[in-house]
This record gives sequence, structure tokens and C-alpha cells, in this order.
Amino acid sequence: MKNTFAIVFILLFAQFLYSQECDPFSSSIENIHGKVKQTLLVGEEGLLNPIYIKKGIGPEGDLDSRIYAPLIYSSNIWAGGLDPSGNIKLAVGEYNKQDWRPGPLDIFGSTDSSICDSWDRIWNVSKEDVLKAREVFLEGDPCDQIPEVILNWPGRNNTNLAFLPADTHFGGFWDENGNGNYDPCEGDFPVVVIEGCEGFGSENFLEQMPSEFSFYVMNDNAAQHEVSDATPMQLEVHVTSFTFKSQEAEGIIFFKHKFINRASEDIRQMNFGQWIDFDLGCSTNDKIGSDEERQMIYAYNGSTEVNCGENSLEDQNIAAGFTFLRGPRGPFVIVEGSDGQDSLVHPILGSGDFDTLAEQRASKAMIPHDCFDTSQPDNCNPQSANDYFNLLNARNFDGSFALDNEGISTSFLFDGNPANEEEWSLCTDQSTAETTAILAMDNIMLQPQATNEILSAFFYTDDIDSDCPDVAAIKYKDELVQRLYDNCFFHYEGPPAPEFQVIYNDVGVDIQLSLLPTQYRERVLQASSGVHDDLYYNFEGVKIYQVASENFDMDELDNPELSVLVYQGDLANDISDISNFKSDFDGAIQNWNEELKVEGGNEGIQIEFSLEYDFIRDQPIDLSNELFYIGVSYGYNEYEAFDPTGIIGADGLAIPTGQQYAYIETTCGLEVQEAVISVSDVSSPYELGLYEYIYSDNIVNLFNVKEDLILQLYSIDGKSLEQWNAKKGSSFSSYNLSDKLSSGLYVLNIQASFSKSFGNHKLVVFN
Repeated sequence: MKNTFAIVFILLFAQFLYSQECDPFSSSIENIHGKVKQTLLVGEEGLLNPIYIKKGIGPEGDLDSRIYAPLIYSSNIWAGGLDPSGNIKLAVGEYNKQDWRPGPLDIFGSTDSSICDSWDRIWNVSKEDVLKAREVFLEGDPCDQIPEVILNWPGRNNTNLAFLPADTHFGGFWDENGNGNYDPCEGDFPVVVIEGCEGFGSENFLEQMPSEFSFYVMNDNAAQHEVSDATPMQLEVHVTSFTFKSQEAEGIIFFKHKFINRASEDIRQMNFGQWIDFDLGCSTNDKIGSDEERQMIYAYNGSTEVNCGENSLEDQNIAAGFTFLRGPRGPFVIVEGSDGQDSLVHPILGSGDFDTLAEQRASKAMIPHDCFDTSQPDNCNPQSANDYFNLLNARNFDGSFALDNEGISTSFLFDGNPANEEEWSLCTDQSTAETTAILAMDNIMLQPQATNEILSAFFYTDDIDSDCPDVAAIKYKDELVQRLYDNCFFHYEGPPAPEFQVIYNDVGVDIQLSLLPTQYRERVLQASSGVHDDLYYNFEGVKIYQVASENFDMDELDNPELSVLVYQGDLANDISDISNFKSDFDGAIQNWNEELKVEGGNEGIQIEFSLEYDFIRDQPIDLSNELFYIGVSYGYNEYEAFDPTGIIGADGLAIPTGQQYAYIETTCGLEVQEAVISVSDVSSPYELGLYEYIYSDNIVNLFNVKEDLILQLYSIDGKSLEQWNAKKGSSFSSYNLSDKLSSGLYVLNIQASFSKSFGNHKLVVFN
């Protein structure tokens, strides 16, 4: 009787779980990273996680007029393993369907529709959001001035989100007071936490912070698996996507996937993989390859592009890749052998014991092929959990190993160079392949409540030929991606943009620079050779561009039809022309080209100047036309002259030395300024009551100083002459300026150290 009751209860409980089935994700967000547009979750036509590349732009250079072609048609995470009895547990997603559902699971591996609905969202944070929140906190402004996404970040115990489970970690954050709870009003802010790159103190986190990052949570136990028809793993996944506005990170999107086993049993032979359907404009001539050493899959054009309408890419020198940067860490027991040498072995199944965690590599790259050969097994259209599981493990649907061109079993398919007729690629093989590939990790055991993490990246290059090219360029791009990861995503952001105003006069416009980032200082990653003292970029100059539209695409600043440099000024310090070096490939040959970035006049920076010409319309300024301008600051460092053949490595190849990027410019916070008839006074510490200012008898006096202040004295043509500091709670008096300066007009810029608040004071020196 008791057994009968138990069976009935189980059946009723199972029916209850089914009644709580969750809907798929409906959320979507588009992020633009240079020429790349990334759609997270549900994209056009319901496709999951597509990625596009800009192929053109409208005549006004407006962000909304961008024209895109696809690079990735659809992509998704696959994960699967075996339960203790050897049964497949699996979750996948492809095209417009997925087994994943929104939100986390409880410690018993369950959820319900109300939880899923609350978590059907994507949090998207920019570095500007974080800096604004930091400024509000440091200045003691009201908490409601913090950006909404910072207030509502899913940090532990954030009281602004009622649906957050108590005492549970989701989005990473800087904990200002160290109490373990997320409270943006107390100085906490979101961060992307990468193990081994945590840093110490908020400034380190701000230095490493991505320009933009997105976060969402999903699980595989909130609905029947509509794609794989497999048994759920009860797996919770935290997904973070992040990018950097930096010349060394151009065209790269990073991903962090955190996996948590919420089941009460081991997941054995656990495997994580990334499924991608590449689509380089058109899919009709795309081919796929793999690289075991670099843990990479990539797509390239096997022949000249055919005309496929709006998705055609005029420039066929495109290749796209995906790589794993860090794999999951599996549990192992250390065993001493008879020879005294230690070795790692898997723990006894179900014991939960282990001595160490060892990182696993990507060990499988499956590229379905022979799709239309009726004499071969169909490995291109999986229909069952078994099919998906075999693809994830780089096997045919029948469980047999894939074979290379010599009939030898392999787990990395088509791993040869397409340009080499002696190597195995889809250019030398007669197989008909799909444009899909699955890159997967070594198998591990994921124990109950265990957490694991994978880091990966998508990237592209436009420096590769079509028609079965040499793929040295995409491999080099993969090395750059790996280098960014190895250096904890160290990147250069450049100095803040200058603050300026554009005001109509009777015949044109007056441009007034109100704040220059003279305090900018950014460290160089590491000198490549020798010992160097100057390992910091410093502020060097400004550029002002006239641009075509109010919503201007910053990626078009070098487009002479849409953007014209109307003013460049630099410090009078004997630094004039500055160049960077950029590589390109001629097949397998890497060349280095010098790019002149600025022709400096070395005559100082004008604080005020006038323009009477409309360079966009190529005519004198008509006061009835709207005029738009962008200000860019740039920094300089050349600790050592760049030498592309600096040293010869162990493989006999040249390794460059010296400073590749002597010039870096503003990447964060660029804004379009519109010319206006009149403007309100700038927000200044003087007006905000941060100090009292008196200029008398050629002496600058400050009283009642309420914040640390930086005082910078300029000549009227922008040359920096003197700098002072005034400490909070003190008074300040300069020397008699007539002792060192000739009679004339000067500008004193006063900036509060921990804010963007500033004031300009014009003063006249009399001798």
C-alpha cells in the first residue's frame, strides 16, 4: 500500500513539474563592437546568437544606416554527459530552437515558470555606466543618479531585485565595503570576474574592465528538450559576453560560461561544446577548418563569392574563427606510481573525492560532411539525443570515429592548410560539408553542486584571400586573442576625450576647449626588450573632427566622405609626427606597415579658435545648417623604436620588439557636439561651491577648498605653463605670475580630482 502511494505521489509530482514548463527565451539585445554587430539570444527570424559584419553605411554616416552581412548565422552552447547508469543527459540549441530556458535552478535542480519569466532578460553594462556610478558614489550624490542597470545588477542579495534567491552569487561585482552583498549605493559596481585576474582594489578592476559586457542565466531543466529530446542534466549556466574598445581587441568578442551541476548525481563523461553555423555573407562558398594546437575552428571562402543579394560581401578577404581560451577543470586523484612519479587519475565514480582540479583542452572539432552522399551515413541532420551526443564527441551518428583523408581516426576534422594541396582540408577533400562545426572540450566528471568555467572567443580577420587561401592571418588573429587572455585582458583605452563647446558666431563657429585630459597616464603592458624608464602613455594632443550626423558612427572617423579633421593641436614638447605599425598578410607572409597617425605641429594647443568653412558640405558655413563635431584626445609613448625583425625565436621566425602602438586615442566616452547659438556656463567647482576664487595683483588665490583640486595654467594658444595642486581643507596662493610670465592673456583650468567638474578662469598678467 505504501509503495502504491509513493508511485502515485511521484506521478502527480511529475505532472506538477510538467505543468510548470517554461517558455523559451524571448529576450534580445544588439551590441555593436566596431564593425561587428552581435545579437544575444533571439535575433532576426528567431535565430539564436547571430553575428554580423558591417559591409557599408548610408550617406550620413549614421549608426542606424549601417548595412550588415552575416558572419555567424546561428550559434549555441551544447553540453552533455552520462548519468551513473550510462544514460545520456544533454542540452543543445540550434537555429531558432533550444533546450535551454531562462533562469537559475534551486539546489534540488528545479525551477518554475514564474522564476523563468523573471529571468527572461539580459543585463547589458557599459564602462561608462560604471564610471558614472563611481562618480556618483565618490561625490556623495543621491543614489538615484546611478544608472538603472547598475542599480539592478543581479549581484548577491541586491534588494532592488525581489526575485533574486537569497545568498546566491550571480553577476560579479566589486564589493566596496567587503560585506559580501551588492549595494550600488555603497560604492559596489558590476565586474567581469576572471579567475586569476581579480586584481586588488577598485582601480585594478576599472583598468581591466571591458568596454561593454552582457550577462544572463539559463538552465536545461525547465521544459521538455524540444531539440535533442534528451534527459535534462539539471545544469545551470551563467553566460557573460564582453568586449574591449581597443585597437588590439578589434573584432573580438569574449565569452565566459559558468556551469553548475544542480543534480544530486555525477554527470560523467561531461562535455562542453560550441556549435556554430558560419555564414560569411553567403554560405554557398563557405568552408570550415580546424586547428588542434590553437583549439580553434574557423570559416573561410573556398571560392569567389557568388551574388546572393543583400548578404553579398564585396570584400571576400574575410575569415571568422572561434577558440577556447580556458577549458573546464576536472577532478583528479594524485596517485604515486611504482617509479615514484605522480600521475592523475579520475576519482572513484560517485565518491566525490579528488586531490586536484586539472584544466582540460579542446580535444574535438566535428565538421559534419558527406551530407548528400547516399552511400555514407547521414551525419548532418541529428534526430535524437544519441546523434547530438555523438556529434559533441566528434563521432559519426553510429558511434564510430570520424576518419581523415588517410582513413585514420581523428577528432579534429579538416585540420590542414587550404592553400596546401598536400594537406587535408575541404579544398582538397571531395566531401560535401555543412557550414556547421562543433568545437568541444575533453570529457570531465562534474560532481553534484560542482562549478566549472569556460572562456572562449569569436574573432574575424579581413586580411585573408578567397579561393582556398592560406590561413596564416586567422591563426595570427587567434594568437592575438590568446595574448589578450594571457595578459588578463590588458588593453589600451587612450586618454579621455576633451570637453569642448561649439558656438555660432556671425560667420561661422567658435570652438572652445574647456577641459583637456592633461593628467592622463596609462601604463604600457611590458617592454619587449631591455630596460626602459618611460613605460607610460601621456597626453599629447587633441583632434577635432566635423562629422556628417548627430548619431555618427564612430567607426567612420577615418572615412573622408563622412568625417573631416578640422583641427589638430599638440603640446610644444618636440614630439611631432607619430606612427603605429600594423601587420598584413600576403598569403603566409606577414608584412609590417607604418601608419602615420598624426602630423603634429609641436606648437601648443589652442584653447579657442574659429572656423568659417563647412568641410562636410564643402562650402562656407551656412548658419541655417546643423553642424556636428567630435573631439578626440591622443596619447604618446615610444619606449623603444619598433623593429619587426627584433629577435629570432626558437622556430626561426622573427619576433617584433619595441613599441608597436606609439599613438593611442580616445576609445571610451566619445560624443557628438552640435553647434549651438548659445550655451549655458559649464558646471564648475567654483559654481558648485568647491572653492572661492580671487585673482588680484597677478596672484591666484583659492580659499575654502572642499575637494582636492588640480590647477593647470595655459597660454592662450594652449601651451601648458604651470601646474599646481590645492588640497581639500586648505588655501592656495600662486607666486606672482609677472615674475615668470610676460604681459598677456592666460587661461587657468581648475579640475576636481575625483570628478569631471571643472572651471576655466581667464586672467591677464601685467608687468
